[in-house]
Amino acid sequence: MGKRHKVILVSVLVITAILVSAIAISTNTDTKNMSEEDILEIAKKVSGKYELLKDDTVIAVVNGQEVYKGELEYRKALYDANNQFKGPDDYKTPFEKIALEKYEKHYAGKNNIKVTEEEVAKEITEEKEELFKDDDFLDQYMENLGLIQEQYWNEYRPIEIERYLTHLKVINHIYENDLGKVGLTKEEVDTMENENYVIDKIEEYLKSQIDIEYMDSELEKMLK
Repeated sequence: MGKRHKVILVSVLVITAILVSAIAISTNTDTKNMSEEDILEIAKKVSGKYELLKDDTVIAVVNGQEVYKGELEYRKALYDANNQFKGPDDYKTPFEKIALEKYEKHYAGKNNIKVTEEEVAKEITEEKEELFKDDDFLDQYMENLGLIQEQYWNEYRPIEIERYLTHLKVINHIYENDLGKVGLTKEEVDTMENENYVIDKIEEYLKSQIDIEYMDSELEKMLK
């Protein structure tokens, strides 16, 4: 029963790993109900925003992992495109997402959890086959993003996929090894109908372990 539930836990997460767009991974967007038109419209809204990532000013350190001004501004732009935050000055939602990812990177390093180049390449291949079967749609998507395919597939997408696969592996590592720290047992999990509850509890535990040192006092005031 425990083995079966482990498979369910993985599959629930991997459903969203049939990657729909950079926006989906970076903002936790539910892509199941998104049409091609929705995806193209959001891509248009973030056109050129990749340039924000060039700003490597360190604004915070999360468990030893640096947070850069550019990645926060870029992530904020993605949330803005999705209308997923409360107002134009709301950096809290995207920052919390980044902080969780930074902690997961820290946790992965501490526990020897790695994402291989082969795994990233496999996800890219699946994304091309599942989402971008239509060459016209792919061309329009790239045009709306303001990127050429080589940039998207070789520079930006591998980073996003590696980050998300790290998330999957950290979740499953905790399920296998540290479920007690979450306040659950495998016996309890095996009787649960809602697998998402387990995932949510694991993520709550991860968030509780985040340690943030702010380099930018104005940002700290804004987020607290």
